[in-house]
Amino acid sequence: MTGTTRRTALATILLVATLTMVGCQNLPKRTAGTRCRIVGEHAQDGRWVLKCGTNKRWSRLMTIDAVNQGIGNYLRSKVPAPAPTAPPTTATPTPGPITTFSYIQGGRVEEAPYAIKPGRYSTEVPAGAVCVIQVNGNFLPRSRGGDGGRLYVDLAAGTWIRTAGPCIWTQGEPAPHPMSATGDGMYRVGVDIQPGVYTAPGSAECYWETAVNADASVAAVTDIYLGTDPQIVVIEAADKFFVSDDCGAWTPLATTPPRFLQVVSSIGLPFEGARAFYSGDAVSVVPATDLVTVSAGEYTIAITPPTGSTYSVGIHDFFSSSDPTRYGVGIRRGNSVCTLLSGEMEIIEATVGAGNEPTALSVAAIGQCDGRPIGFNLRF
Repeated sequence: MTGTTRRTALATILLVATLTMVGCQNLPKRTAGTRCRIVGEHAQDGRWVLKCGTNKRWSRLMTIDAVNQGIGNYLRSKVPAPAPTAPPTTATPTPGPITTFSYIQGGRVEEAPYAIKPGRYSTEVPAGAVCVIQVNGNFLPRSRGGDGGRLYVDLAAGTWIRTAGPCIWTQGEPAPHPMSATGDGMYRVGVDIQPGVYTAPGSAECYWETAVNADASVAAVTDIYLGTDPQIVVIEAADKFFVSDDCGAWTPLATTPPRFLQVVSSIGLPFEGARAFYSGDAVSVVPATDLVTVSAGEYTIAITPPTGSTYSVGIHDFFSSSDPTRYGVGIRRGNSVCTLLSGEMEIIEATVGAGNEPTALSVAAIGQCDGRPIGFNLRF
């Protein structure tokens, strides 16, 4: 990974971490796992940002420490500051509000002469540069930035902004722009990218998010990820923006591949909020009469049927302990393993060969790995 690419992901992470650290304090306080009323609503429990899922229960969306720990000082050193001797460049005063601006140490947003007009703004980040915009309102600073592709921000009246980097921000809706070769940037859903399921190769520092607006607030985020491995994202019609940095180009996934492995875990040990999606030759399968092992990247999942039986279509409980009357499942990522694993899985498809070994298997499972949620889907 080049220094510029690394700086891209880290600069964006800093901005998300900054808005999370402050914005979460003003979300209502709730408890993970308890019932909620409005799907998509956000809350917090003092350490986690919570989201009301489709099952009407609060689930953990992201932790502030996981994003910000160990990288804050490094990230700040990568955001370019203006030369101390260079005077700030300001828009030429006009009788009306300003609709185009570049570097600003402090500017108010309102419908007034010499102020920045409220509305949506966009910019194209020059190659090799980092551009940042910080919005301050009601003592809740929010930031957005990146070093590649296009950026958008919604500015509301009554806020103040600061910017850094050689970007020119212009009000209005620019022409549609396709996915770049790197995938970096911010895309309008329904304009620059259509709703659907997409995959990307990922990297050691892949970051992406979906959001319902461009005000850079935590409340606007509908899904978010920072980590490694190939990725899959579902962009809903209700989402308005998709942000990607250092994940590679995203391609539509029209149908589920005949061979794939998808793993999703909550933030925390042993898998640290992992998400991964492997398909095709990246997935290795070793079937046997009483054990099938599926491997991809750092992940290995082993499934055993009850003693004396074979893999059968239906919904089954599973455990990591050796209970001959139940299905057994083991999950490993590198040197990390679920020591206590239990849950429910649906075997959607199962074809067994002459030796009772599975020649085709489709499984969707969700459970608890050492007290934390984990799920996987696989097919071969």
